[in-house]
Amino acid sequence: MFKDISPADVEWIGARLSRLSDRQIADAFRAANYSPAEVSMMTQGVRKRINELQEVRKAMIARRD
Repeated sequence: MFKDISPADVEWIGARLSRLSDRQIADAFRAANYSPAEVSMMTQGVRKRINELQEVRKAMIARRD
């Protein structure tokens, strides 16, 4: 499923996702009628994954320079 993802794709999605605030992420889960506890848990999980993606993105950029 992920074998056709290019470094440019990683950079693009990483840059866009990093712009989301925790409130925006939480609002998406609240809009889907998750409980407050679920909203908190999933917001933290998504933020963690965005941060991990940012680290990959930074490493990719550093290797190019």
